[in-house]
Amino acid sequence: MDGSYPWLLSKLNPFHIGQGYLPTFVSCSGNLLEDIDSQIERLVRKKFDIITLSISGNDFKFGQVVVDCVYPYRFLPGYDRFERACNSTLTEAETAIKNPAKWKEFRNAIKRYAKFFAPPRENDACDDIYFFPRRIFAVLPMKYSTRSRMNDLVDLVNSQIETHIAGSVESVTFVDIDDHFTGRRFCEPENEDDPIGADNPNVWFNDLTTTLEEDASWNPGSVRPSPEEDPWAAWALGLPESVQNDTDLVPRGIGDNLQRASSFHPKTAAHIATAIKVANMIFIDFAGHHLPE
Repeated sequence: MDGSYPWLLSKLNPFHIGQGYLPTFVSCSGNLLEDIDSQIERLVRKKFDIITLSISGNDFKFGQVVVDCVYPYRFLPGYDRFERACNSTLTEAETAIKNPAKWKEFRNAIKRYAKFFAPPRENDACDDIYFFPRRIFAVLPMKYSTRSRMNDLVDLVNSQIETHIAGSVESVTFVDIDDHFTGRRFCEPENEDDPIGADNPNVWFNDLTTTLEEDASWNPGSVRPSPEEDPWAAWALGLPESVQNDTDLVPRGIGDNLQRASSFHPKTAAHIATAIKVANMIFIDFAGHHLPE
């Protein structure tokens, strides 16, 4: 929780200075859009100044896209079947995002998503890069076409959030954080020597081999599991033990729960920028409602 944008926002929030306030933090716990209702029920008879929501990745196969398109691995030859699986998962995610029935399952949202990759170019440095950390088992390079589709899906889910919420709930404000990530994504042209940038502070997304700041292991038993099968769990079960526990790759080993859960999620610098942007929105909104004209 420490270092996440809600935690940082609580430190910036002037309404709680000196009150020892800590946010209720349930991020990355496998929740779906339909789970927002149960979270809202917890607010009954409680007073809050600010509520932030960032949800929908699990509904639209975010984890499966990363597993099938970014970190697939193999023990036997067979490129085509992995490419088909990636394209199929991307298509399923796009279909789910476009399904209007899915968007009726939630009430509001605030923070939009940021695209993972710099604008892709054919034959750029990432076209021949494998994100899976052991080349002998790697399957799919991060071709510009795959990166383009993944970026397009982020834009699509953002537009759907705005389309299905804007005008229906006056209290909802959208915070677009994508511009903060410009020049700080995977596969930036200036990072040709290290396109992934696992430990590059100027790349704002964690990779599977990013050295994490956390000391304590994430306890998956502390959160309610997703109703859908976790694609990362199946991915980890199939890993060869020599790779899963290889501390030369990363101190925790890529089979570690926290290591996997953090992949393709923002680093602390990104959370700081997000907290500042959300705080600015709060201050502007507060001034507009409470200060004399």
